[in-house]
Amino acid sequence: MHQSVEMLGFLVIKIVWCAEIGFPRELRLERQLISSMLMSWSPPDHVPQAQIQSYHVYLDGQLKTTIRGNDRTKALLEKVDLTSVRHVTYVDV
Repeated sequence: MHQSVEMLGFLVIKIVWCAEIGFPRELRLERQLISSMLMSWSPPDHVPQAQIQSYHVYLDGQLKTTIRGNDRTKALLEKVDLTSVRHVTYVDV
């Protein structure tokens, strides 16, 4: 497994991926509401969408949602305290 960490405003984004699959790209905070946020990303380069089983999205170390690999590349994270730095982790499987 490989990983990288980057900042996106008040979010610390950690991406974990397998070498043969690659990593999600173009991570975006699409919308921020009072206690939720809509995150989006693009699938890894040069990998057929069917090869990705799912994306696991964690917030502060807790699994918040699992998105099927052939589904949308967006995740709505609800009940989020947006007054401090949050740690979001994407894992593709």
